Amino acid sequence: MSRNVNGNRLNLCITGCKSYARDNLSGKMTAQKFNIAVGFLNLTCTNQCLSTDGYKEEIKATSSRGLYQFTLDLFGQYNVAKHIHLMQSLGDTMLSEKQFCQILGRMRLYNYLPQHQQRMLPRLLITDSQINNVAKQYIHDENF
Repeated sequence: MSRNVNGNRLNLCITGCKSYARDNLSGKMTAQKFNIAVGFLNLTCTNQCLSTDGYKEEIKATSSRGLYQFTLDLFGQYNVAKHIHLMQSLGDTMLSEKQFCQILGRMRLYNYLPQHQQRMLPRLLITDSQINNVAKQYIHDENF
């Protein structure tokens, strides 16, 4: 599936990975862990961590049939129309520099909040290194 969003051609991708380091390989038949993602931008790093702009889930399965069924369930939970709509509406969103800096600063402070305060806020789904990368790219942008 391909779509044009704000002048960018996007292709729907499915990715998955299996890291044996995350499983108990003691010889007992235990559920094996797999990471599967569906979205328009899926990234896998060398230590088998997945990130996506879509939907991601860790699947535990004891057979290939179970893995297949869990994978189909995962794809059923992904709403591609909603995802495309959100990306299209993002192109229409404008932030002032002050708003951008305030959001960036609050994201940096999030991990230092006490747990009870974090539970009252939406979960932050971006890491510190990703926040740092956003700040770095913003500074190096020719339009800054």
